[in-house]
Amino acid sequence: MALSARATRLTWIISAVLGVPTVACGALAWVGKVVEDSQAGIGHVASAAEVRAILHRAPLTPAQRIVGARDRMADGYNPSTRLGGCLDGASGYLSHFPAGAPEAPEASTLDQEIEARMFRAGRREGDLARAVSNPMGTAPRDAAARRDLAQRLTHDFVSAGFHVGSFDVQGPQGTELVFSHTRCGENFLRGFTQSPEDVQALRAMGYVSVRCEPRSAAVSLLTPSLPPR
Repeated sequence: MALSARATRLTWIISAVLGVPTVACGALAWVGKVVEDSQAGIGHVASAAEVRAILHRAPLTPAQRIVGARDRMADGYNPSTRLGGCLDGASGYLSHFPAGAPEAPEASTLDQEIEARMFRAGRREGDLARAVSNPMGTAPRDAAARRDLAQRLTHDFVSAGFHVGSFDVQGPQGTELVFSHTRCGENFLRGFTQSPEDVQALRAMGYVSVRCEPRSAAVSLLTPSLPPR
């Protein structure tokens, strides 16, 4: 979406004032759309109060939210693998969706599709973790190797068409694998740890748990707590 000079200028101001993560997929475009639709003038640098007023004057309708969510979900989506899409951006459009709106059932369907994609992403990443961590059974089992695996998983997640999301390790020895994504939750973790072979490979690497950020969902690799549904 091409923004006018007016919208572009106010978009960056809004991002700074409200802390919108402009590098996140869809965030800048969404803010820009709000500004573009607001018809606000920028004869001067807008104050924080003026920026907030602009946003409050330009709420998206439920139908516009659906269109925005679908657009974000299609961004980078690969129909052959059924992976990818700007799921955090789509989630922004679906967040606090009016329950009584005629479009509410469709919003729920889209939300379920987001969770299904996260489950499939978890399955892919779990299989990759097994393949990378245990080639010929000779991979080193130390903190450096665990951090390297996290970096490889991040690279693959992005290459699969997901715009944001990253793996990291925490703990003195890097024994906790942490995935940061707004939609990381139980479905992703179920996918990631569904295969006993994947879990065994992660254990062999020295990982003891997998956890989501910012959500608190977690799985102990010693005693898995999220059985497949």
